[in-house]
Amino acid sequence: MKNRIQIDGVWYVKEKDTNNTNTEIDYTWSESCIVENEKYILEAIRIRTKMMGEFYKDVNIDIKDKKTNNTICIDNTDYMLNLYDQEYIEDWKETLEAVFNNDTMVETMLKDLILKLIQADWLRYE
Repeated sequence: MKNRIQIDGVWYVKEKDTNNTNTEIDYTWSESCIVENEKYILEAIRIRTKMMGEFYKDVNIDIKDKKTNNTICIDNTDYMLNLYDQEYIEDWKETLEAVFNNDTMVETMLKDLILKLIQADWLRYE
């Protein structure tokens, strides 16, 4: 009966402590590039395959409006390159309007960041 407990007249079986101190911890190694102004912060992130390994070819760009905390993530390399090449995608126009109130400053910053990522060999045309 020592593994049971009574609460309001109902008997329950005590659960074993599930806090396992042998839990494996997983590390993700990455590198980032941040550009910001008074309104926006853009962060490009690329992840390594292991601690000092090669980088995966994909890059994520997080765009955050500092005032509203609205954040979007672009995780498609082809999409980034298309935006840079002036191939406007309807989704981007909708995002610019809905999330950033048509503020073209964020678009200018994004295109500049994409150019820097191309120059740093983070993004490549295939």
